[in-house]
Formats: sequence, C-alpha cells, structure tokens
Amino acid sequence: MEWLERHQLPRMRWIGRTNRYFQREGLLVDDCTGNGIREKDVALYVAGSSVLHAVDGWSYAGRALESLSRGDAATATHLGYYASLRAAMSLLATEGIGIFNTRHVAILPPPWSAAPPSVISRGTHVIAWFALEHWATYVRSGDLIGKIISPFRIPLSDWLGSRPGNQWRPVARDWLLDWGADLRQLARDRDLRNRASYRPHSDHPSAVSPHHEFVAEVWRLCEPAGGSVFQALDIELLRRSLEVGFQARHGRPAIGDAQFAEEVQQALEDNGQDGNAQLRNTLLRTGGLTDSPLIELAGVSSHVGSATAHLEVISRALLLLRLATGSTAELLRDAGIDRKSVEFWWLELLDARGIWDGGITPSLDELWDDLADALDDVRAAAAAKPPVSAVDWLTGNAASHARLVGLERIAVGGLLF
Repeated sequence: MEWLERHQLPRMRWIGRTNRYFQREGLLVDDCTGNGIREKDVALYVAGSSVLHAVDGWSYAGRALESLSRGDAATATHLGYYASLRAAMSLLATEGIGIFNTRHVAILPPPWSAAPPSVISRGTHVIAWFALEHWATYVRSGDLIGKIISPFRIPLSDWLGSRPGNQWRPVARDWLLDWGADLRQLARDRDLRNRASYRPHSDHPSAVSPHHEFVAEVWRLCEPAGGSVFQALDIELLRRSLEVGFQARHGRPAIGDAQFAEEVQQALEDNGQDGNAQLRNTLLRTGGLTDSPLIELAGVSSHVGSATAHLEVISRALLLLRLATGSTAELLRDAGIDRKSVEFWWLELLDARGIWDGGITPSLDELWDDLADALDDVRAAAAAKPPVSAVDWLTGNAASHARLVGLERIAVGGLLF
C-alpha cells in the first residue's frame, strides 16, 4: 500500500493506466512463461484491487437486493454469489494474493508453512475458495478477524481475550469457512454454478415476495453508530462469539446460564462498558432476543431453488464483505491513506451511483441522512398485512427503492470512516 500511496494515488487512480496489467490481465499468462512478471506493476495492481473488489462486491450485493425487490430469486442468487467472490478476492488481495483469470499471484509470503509457488494456475472460482480455505486454518486469519470486528471500537479479540480457555480462533475459522460456503460449493460443482448463472430461469417465474423485511435488516445492521458503519452487526457477532466460546469451554449452552452472565459482566467491565445496560441486555438476550435473520440465514445452506436459498447466499456475501471491507480499511489506515487523500475517487463513485451529488463532502452521519425516509418506507412495507407487492413497492416508492439498493454507501463508510 505504501507504493500505492507514493506512485499511484497522486495520479488520482487506484490502478494506473500505464500499469502493464491494467485491463490486460491476460498478459500475466504471457509473463509467467516469458520474461517474468513485472513485480512492481502486479504489486500495485493487487494493492489497488483490494479496495476495488470490496466496492464491487457491495455493488453486486446491492443489485442482488434490487433483484429481491422484483421477486427475481434466480438473479439475486447469481449476484449474491459474485458478491461473495469479489469479497474473497478483496480479502485475499489484502494478504498479497492476486486472483486473476487462469494465473494467480502470491505477492507476499503466504501464512502457511509449505508456501505455494508465486504463480498458481487454477480457475478463478476454484482458487478463490482454495486460498480462502487454506488461509482460514492459520493463526493470522483469526488474529485479523479479531481485530476487524470491533463493537464500540474495541477489537473482538479484546472482548474475548480475558476469557479463560479462549476459543476465539476456531470461531474465526468456522466463520470464514461457513461464509465462504457458496464459493466452496460452486468451485467444486461446475454444473451447479452454470445452472445458477447461465441456464434459463424465467420459464416459470416464482412468486417470490419482495423481501422488504430482509432489506430493512441489512440497513439496520449497517447503520452508523459509535463512528462505525458496522456497529450493530459487530455486536451480533460479539454475542455469537461469547456464546460459542462459553459452550466450547463448559460443554453447555450459554443462554440463561448464570456463569455466562458473570462472564459477560466481566467482559463489559474489562472493556469499559460496565455501565452499558443496553449492551448487556443484548448480549444476554434479555427478553428473548434472537439472532438477526441475516445471521441465521447465513448459517443455512439450502439447495438452489428452495424458498430461502437466495437470501442465504446474499447473507453470506454480506458477512464476507464485512470482513473484506474491514481488512482493506486496516490496510489503508496502516499506509496512512485517509478519505481526504482519495476524495477524488469516493465522491465521484457516490455521485455516479446516484447516492451523493458532490459539492460538500459529507460526514458519516450526513451520508446516511437521506436514508431516513427510505428506511421508514421499507419498514412500513415489511410490516404491512397483506405484504406490499413488488408492483406497488416499485411504483409507489421509487426514490426509496433507489436509495436502499445503493450499497456502495456502506462500502465507502466501512472503508474510509
């Protein structure tokens, strides 16, 4: 990233037009068999791609929500899968692994002992899962996730660090493997991938509801609080981590257990949140609180075409994008790249996507201000009996709909604020 800051960003681009591999990724194949890879060019490319893949992943996820609003489950599944793929490519790029087409490059020594060659020859879908699966088994992945997930700006590893017999890293590994399940399944089953992406679906369109409640939940989990876009989502993941760790240590469920309540109280005190009654009640599920539907759906893998399969794919994509966005943000901060230095890019992006019209540079809260009415509209639609149809939603709430499918807003907030 330091190279990127010195050599590329002053030219107001993440990947320079003179970069050998800019829009010419096929040259990587030639260079692997000819004069050798241009190390500086490929390093700059991979560094810049970590940001761009993350944003593109959120764009795919937003278009998946668009498909949901039109009752198009098949297209939502397709776009959700590609959101996952981009999330994995972004996450791996932050670790120095560049995913291209048929040739892929490891820029930095990977965190496994038997290092693969610097150039790997596999298909994109296969290598994305292969690399993610291997990375998930190593200590660094758990450490990174423990730093990324940070309720109240406190790393998850700090929340869990004082617990005896800390079982955090296996939880992190399971998250990566579970949330990457679609990459695994589709990497191993080409026919399934082809059916989801290339086969006709519109002969008998299914009467899928617009899923207003799902869209509303995505935005609830990604609403700025405490200076973070992901506060609500990170609290959900903290609760799940505490419960899983407790059960691993004691062999019994955490919910309703007096000892678990004591451990939660200790964690709150250790992290300066002992006066936060709302957080304590959330972590202890006071009043019968359940997990976010998005978290629950991410843990289910139904067959393609089932009633909730498309929502499951999108849920896993969003969670993987949370990790990719956090990892990329860490890389940017470490390199001293802040939102002011890349204002040329993110303001133009938001303007192009119809999210922010430029002019005054917004704060994080201002970036979300125009969503208030849209969120009221979608929550009302979710609560309506009978459900609001796709036609009524799209014709009566066009402006709200356009705002709610613009997930690039979340990408910018998560990367730069």
